[in-house]
Amino acid sequence: MASSLVEHDGNLSTAHEAYFRQQPHKQEGDCQKTSGEVYFPFMSGHQHQQQQQPPQLFRANGAKRVIGRSRLICCCVLSRDGVNSICIIVILLAGVAVFMFGVVPRGEVYSYVVVSVLTAAAIACLVMSVAVDPGILLPLPPDPTRQPETVIVNGKEVLCKVCPTCHILRPPRSTHCQFCDYCVEEFDHHCGVVGSCVAKRTFRFFGGFFVFTAFLTLYIGIRTLVVLSTCNCDWAAGQGRWELGAAVLSMIASGVGSCTVIPFAFYYIYLGCMNSTQKEAARFSLGFCEVNHDYHQGCWRNFFGRYFGPLGKSRITAENANLYV
Repeated sequence: MASSLVEHDGNLSTAHEAYFRQQPHKQEGDCQKTSGEVYFPFMSGHQHQQQQQPPQLFRANGAKRVIGRSRLICCCVLSRDGVNSICIIVILLAGVAVFMFGVVPRGEVYSYVVVSVLTAAAIACLVMSVAVDPGILLPLPPDPTRQPETVIVNGKEVLCKVCPTCHILRPPRSTHCQFCDYCVEEFDHHCGVVGSCVAKRTFRFFGGFFVFTAFLTLYIGIRTLVVLSTCNCDWAAGQGRWELGAAVLSMIASGVGSCTVIPFAFYYIYLGCMNSTQKEAARFSLGFCEVNHDYHQGCWRNFFGRYFGPLGKSRITAENANLYV
């Protein structure tokens, strides 16, 4: 098995950036296939006839679809189970509605503002984590000469393997998702609850959903306790029954929600600070606050890089999304 050693300091070297970038378009008239391009071979027997044929959208034997089992709707890459997030949004809005209309005293503007902002932020992060391209790597035609290579990441050798399905030389931290059927950069995990991959371009949104939802559930729970402790209701006259029922439901929803999302919120903040992924944390069995030195650049730099750094350009376009390789 042939391998080559390439200098690498946190990012891939210039010599291999062209290979890993996988430009989605091929220059017209260029009949040479290079390792840094995405090449869609629609064979017609003659080269000049091949260039004149429109792209074929049917599936040939053994062909690989660019976006796997997902669908491209406008600019959104949606998996088959992406509709699961609608159920989460409905449950979230139902709990917020009970709190807003049954617990919050009339005229308490700040509660309406706080809850509305946190709810909108949580839903926006959830939608983005499902609809944004997670970092799909474009597949290539099979090539028996393509071999694994070794690169150096922060002074440590990392083996880049060839994906047997997408036939690409996967960059470090990339994995083929068996549910979505494509390779993604900085693969964290495939979330069956929301029905999408959490990877390089969706990590921040997935973690942000837990953070905003954690603040939302905490605020609802604390504010409900305050309302219950200061409630002056005339039970004999039947007053306050709706308010009491709404407060009980809000407390239950807040308790269940807090126990569910707060641990995940802390966990994804921790992963951001360590510049790690859930897959890497499970594979290396790192202790709490133990550093993964392969990609560690300091907690603050790691955190802001993962959550506020450049998102990177998607390789998926309307022209190549439904093509087969």
